[in-house]
Amino acid sequence: MTMYEDAIKRIMEVDNIMNEEIKDTRNIDELKKYLKANGLDEYIAEMPYFIEKFKIERRDGTRYFVYCENDGDIIFSHNRDQTGHHTEKSNFRIRKIGKAILIEEIHVSDPVFVHYMMDDPIGIGH
Repeated sequence: MTMYEDAIKRIMEVDNIMNEEIKDTRNIDELKKYLKANGLDEYIAEMPYFIEKFKIERRDGTRYFVYCENDGDIIFSHNRDQTGHHTEKSNFRIRKIGKAILIEEIHVSDPVFVHYMMDDPIGIGH
């Protein structure tokens, strides 16, 4: 194999890994588990707002993960940087009020931010 072919092969391997990470549904699966545990339609997790907000790969190079613990009341989250260091991020509580979905974002050190998806379904005003 020539050096050129070897370089192409490595680029393709990296590209395949990146494509798999983009398709990573762990966060959406955790959101579905949370929604179901709280009596909400689990397919809410597949709305564009949720897919964008809770995607694993971040623009800053970190990886963002959410998980639902057994108490089911809060979705916990953290970032993991390229060195593997974990940083706590906002946690969430999701409720339905009338026809609106309320996402309560509980920051580690900031006040609570509330986002009504019915008024801003893709989070433009966020």
